[in-house]
Amino acid sequence: MIALTQCILARTSAASPTPAMAACRSIVAATSTSFAVARSYSSRPPSTLAEGTEIPINYIKGGKHPVALKDEEYPEWLWTIAQPPKKEWSPREKRSANYLKFERTEAIKLKNFIKSR
Repeated sequence: MIALTQCILARTSAASPTPAMAACRSIVAATSTSFAVARSYSSRPPSTLAEGTEIPINYIKGGKHPVALKDEEYPEWLWTIAQPPKKEWSPREKRSANYLKFERTEAIKLKNFIKSR
């Protein structure tokens, strides 16, 4: 994210195209692609089990395994459990070392996600 910010600043300050701007274009393209992929996963995923399938998670002797329901029968909050919580950063916090560390780790995660595709 920091590199993306530097690219934006370089683009606005440079009057003519520079070699760094070519690198910036690739960063922007990769970032926009990964955000599009992330957006497609943010909607509710389809269930991996068909309705009526027995889920073998019972550990009580003599107990019965639960049966999968329709996706509509589950509460909406259930589909958001796998999504990480988003932290709102105040302007003061954005100047801290913790925020910079957060930005670096998010950039690394994004880079690794793009490599894995």
